[in-house]
Amino acid sequence: MKLNNIEHSPASEAVPAGIAPDYTYVNTVGRIAVYDDLRSAPRIMEVPPADTASYIDSLSMTIYQQAQAIGGTIPHMVIREVSENFIHAQFQEVLVSILDRGNTIRFADHGPGITSKDKVQQLGFSSASEPMRNYIRGVGSGFPIVREYLEVSGGTITIEDNVGTGTVVTVSLVRPEDDPMEDWEEQPGSAAYPAAPAPQAMAPAAPQSYGQMAGYQQAVAPMPAYSPYPPAPAGYPAYQPYPQAPAPNPYGYAAPVAAPMMPAAVPAPVLNQRQRDILRYLAAEGMLSNKDLIARTGVPDATMSVDIKKLCEFGLVQTTGRGVRSLTPYGQQVAQTL
Repeated sequence: MKLNNIEHSPASEAVPAGIAPDYTYVNTVGRIAVYDDLRSAPRIMEVPPADTASYIDSLSMTIYQQAQAIGGTIPHMVIREVSENFIHAQFQEVLVSILDRGNTIRFADHGPGITSKDKVQQLGFSSASEPMRNYIRGVGSGFPIVREYLEVSGGTITIEDNVGTGTVVTVSLVRPEDDPMEDWEEQPGSAAYPAAPAPQAMAPAAPQSYGQMAGYQQAVAPMPAYSPYPPAPAGYPAYQPYPQAPAPNPYGYAAPVAAPMMPAAVPAPVLNQRQRDILRYLAAEGMLSNKDLIARTGVPDATMSVDIKKLCEFGLVQTTGRGVRSLTPYGQQVAQTL
């Protein structure tokens, strides 16, 4: 499936030595393979040629939407950072595979490859040239940001050599101890094949009276009322409790009414200083996007995404519209206690 009807030229050939590559336009087709399960061929989508900025936007957003559609939770920020790395390969043979219900994404190319796979995951190591920096930051922060987010979220990133030439980058939020393909196999006992209920031993039925068998309810004699007084002798009236007069009020005014109890303090989860600052800004300004919160707190993008995710899990923050954050009623109560 193509994203639009734009006709494209064939993939560009390698740039001859001594000639600077042109990064203003991508004239290759990017392919995205979505694996719904492992027993059928993947669905293939194509990202047509476009100017470099539009191509990166279209590629990263299509990957994000397709992964989300089958249950993925990898944020767009991670997908965008890795997609921008294709510029180092001059977008040669871009292939993206979406696996594990959208929670594993594999980015492959046939570029020159990455020789120092450990260094590119550290801040400050970069091979970006000046023309590339018109479309990416090019300061060596992409892979370190992705690695930090995935490590905090319990995920992984791996960088490997592709078959022949090029690089394969895999990001995943599937824990290593889990079997990522186990849920895809529809076996007896799964949602597709629910397990049959275990047979239960039938207890012998108790004998029933005719009234029970006919559907009638037997009348039950009421229990006699309990009295703390002994029965009166024959010929005398039964004992009656002595009437209790209300206690006199020696002060001459109405008894004071008990004051209402103060509501208990709202229980709040353990928050770090960054998360407290986010709640304060949202309480003061109502609704803010991640970009607004980053500008106010100075927290890096990846760290902000992790803190927002935690606050949403705590039930303190909610998403309103296009990525705009606001406090939940519970979050408003907690923010008042900070």
